[in-house]
Parts: sequence; C-alpha cells; structure tokens
Amino acid sequence: AYEIVLALPKLSVGKKLDGHLEMARVCSFWGDWRQMKDVLEKAQKIIASGGDWDRRNRLKAYQSLSNILVREFEPASKL
Repeated sequence: AYEIVLALPKLSVGKKLDGHLEMARVCSFWGDWRQMKDVLEKAQKIIASGGDWDRRNRLKAYQSLSNILVREFEPASKL
C-alpha cells in the first residue's frame, strides 16, 4: 500500500521520507530485515536531496535499530 502512495506525483520529499520510514517500521515489526535495509537505503537516497533535521534524526535512529536487530553493533554505534 505504501508503494502506491509513494508513486503518486507531486509528493513532497518529507512525505516520501515519512512513507519510507513507516515501511521500515512495518518491516521491523514483521522481522523482514532485508526489506527494511532496502527501504532505509532508498530513504537515505531521498534524504540526500533534502529533508529536515527531524526526519534525518529518525532515519539515523531507524538505521541504528536495523543494525542492532541483525547484530551489527559497531556500525550501529557510529550512527
């Protein structure tokens, strides 16, 4: 469902990031670590084009959570 929303034209960068972060949260709930990593990589590319400090901080928190869940503690501690 989130892919349909993200495919809409004229969607702001903030709304795209919110959609990707929501998808990452759903992936973490279901334990789909590969999909979560892919979604966070897409969000990282989007945030390079713009984004506010709140969404940047949330992305870093989600990336750290993703690394912790797959037991990669050193990269998680550097974020």
